Amino acid sequence: MMGGSVAVIIRYACNYADGRTARGEIEFDPSGTATITRADDEYIRDALDAALNAALEYETGEYRDGALASVPVHAEPGTPEHARGMVNPRILMERGIGVVQIEDPF
Repeated sequence: MMGGSVAVIIRYACNYADGRTARGEIEFDPSGTATITRADDEYIRDALDAALNAALEYETGEYRDGALASVPVHAEPGTPEHARGMVNPRILMERGIGVVQIEDPF
């Protein structure tokens, strides 16, 4: 990965109707650049790849004028905002893929 250090690792899982579980993992460097480091099958790899290449829309909380406000975020791929948006984004949740672990290696 670029930068040489890992900022966060997000692990995902998808449970199939036949009882199998497919797992995936993405490592993000501090700049937001992502690398898929695990994908048990093509379904989860394709879904993770699609999410990593799509702009994400989500809301975040921000302290403004003495109050907590919801702020919309438009996150482009390869940015720290996009990496934050990869925690259960709609594009993955619609395909039955959710976060099972977030790891900060430091």
